[in-house]
Amino acid sequence: MSTARVTGSGCHHLPAPRSACVAGCVAPSADLVGMTLTWWRMASLAVVVAVLVPPALLVMSLPGYGRAHRRAWLLQWLCRRVLTAAGVTLTVSGTVRSGAGLVVANHSSWLDVLALAAGAPMVPVAKSEVQEWPLVGAVARRSGAVFLRRRRYRDLPAAVDAMTVLLRQGHRVQVFPEATTRCGRAVGEFHRAAFQAALNAAVVVQPATVRVSQGAVPTTATAFVGDDTLAAVVWRTLRMRGVVVELQWLRPIPAIAGSGRAPVDRAVVARLAENAVARALRQDVVLRRRRALDRPPATGWLPAAVRVSR
Repeated sequence: MSTARVTGSGCHHLPAPRSACVAGCVAPSADLVGMTLTWWRMASLAVVVAVLVPPALLVMSLPGYGRAHRRAWLLQWLCRRVLTAAGVTLTVSGTVRSGAGLVVANHSSWLDVLALAAGAPMVPVAKSEVQEWPLVGAVARRSGAVFLRRRRYRDLPAAVDAMTVLLRQGHRVQVFPEATTRCGRAVGEFHRAAFQAALNAAVVVQPATVRVSQGAVPTTATAFVGDDTLAAVVWRTLRMRGVVVELQWLRPIPAIAGSGRAPVDRAVVARLAENAVARALRQDVVLRRRRALDRPPATGWLPAAVRVSR
């Protein structure tokens, strides 16, 4: 069964002409903890940052055999501590496939990154701006993350090559193919470029879903959209009571070229993963507006994002 596919602009009125989440899509939480508990959580995060992060960064920096696996394990360990300190409960269902694979998931909140990294050791793919974030950037760099400049399409082949190398070395590589955060009420259409790395390395694609709920009710209060700053979103999350992040591993999708035409295969695998995530979340897929003359190339591969107008 395929998912409903719409073109949408905000989350309140679907369908709509463009795909974008805005600040109005984020509903404030009505169930807040007191300031005492909020500051306790803040203090717990400060302890994690001051006591656990420095030695973890040092160990990540040490050269030697198995460095990439060591980095991924330490990132998993740190993310679990951060979630606990923030008062967030992580639940995991399904089974993550062992060995190399491209992990793709929906993206709405800063909690998504933590949940996926806490769920299994993996190497993240992040936007280049993350490198400039205080502390977070240092952790991302030391963890071996692959950085990608959004809308710099000429940089995509190098990023895909870096992901391919990691996959061939036996690592999990995690990417958010929506290429942006959404409010959590719909799934954005998956960009195809990252899936080329899975095809190049002949590994599986493991879709996953991340849901954030409060009191068993889905919430958008932790979403990171519009002009939100990371600090504002983190503070909003710390004030919330009973936040649960549900990570669900879905059935892996083999990413093995069948027709010999990489752009076609990449598109098929991206669509399969996109629909699997949307079905599991019971959400619509918000399509990007395509150019009227959009046509796939006959040979070679060109990142799909180049042929897409947002």
